[in-house]
Amino acid sequence: MQYLTQIQFLKQNLKIGYLYLDSIKDTAIYLQLLDWMNQNGFILRTYDLQRKKKIEVLQRKVKHFDTDMNLVSATETIRLDKIVSAEVTKLVSFLFSQDKPRTKEEIFEHIYNICYDPIIHDNKIYKLILKTKKMIAQDFLINHYGEYSVNRKKYRLVQS
Repeated sequence: MQYLTQIQFLKQNLKIGYLYLDSIKDTAIYLQLLDWMNQNGFILRTYDLQRKKKIEVLQRKVKHFDTDMNLVSATETIRLDKIVSAEVTKLVSFLFSQDKPRTKEEIFEHIYNICYDPIIHDNKIYKLILKTKKMIAQDFLINHYGEYSVNRKKYRLVQS
């Protein structure tokens, strides 16, 4: 999709190029395309700049490339000082400090320092999970049948 997007921009098919750009979900490829567009004099929309600012919570670290310069594997670094929500910061640091998945009850009691009641607090914990996924990435948290952990294969934490 990255190459199709670049081809459309180079052919001056901007409308199709922006449609392809909007369909890219991988943050690393999306940021690479924005950098390429910026270097080649294409105009970045306000939406793209806002999305880029949101993605800047993650700092990409590329491990290695294959012979065709295609991305083989990458880890993304999460910096706690870049997360603007205190609740999300607590959740991220709590889940990174644990090696095993944590239950909703454990997460809620750690973050809010009150006893968990599923009738009252389920909605609040689900909203926190969604907020975290929106701020960082959709594949950041892994749900293990009601328990949550961090996708450690793709993300690592840097405390600054």
